[in-house]
Amino acid sequence: MQAITSRTYGEPSVIHIEELPAPVPKSGELLIRNHATVVSGAESTARSGEDLFARPFTVAIHTFERAGRVVAISVDFDTSVDGTDPCP
Repeated sequence: MQAITSRTYGEPSVIHIEELPAPVPKSGELLIRNHATVVSGAESTARSGEDLFARPFTVAIHTFERAGRVVAISVDFDTSVDGTDPCP
């Protein structure tokens, strides 16, 4: 899968598109294939490292808002949420 990642904080130049192994849902999880995402002030602030509260969430795959389709569900996933928005 392709992912927008960064390995350090900084300017937009620290962002890269990487090819990563497709994740497999763990217990109680589902996998969503993103079709669209946004770059908002939250992502920009997190990437810059200026907000100390955002730092634990930044280095890896970036996106706080997205739209997509469920492509895999773990065996023990709570199906009572069927029909709800997986990306609130």
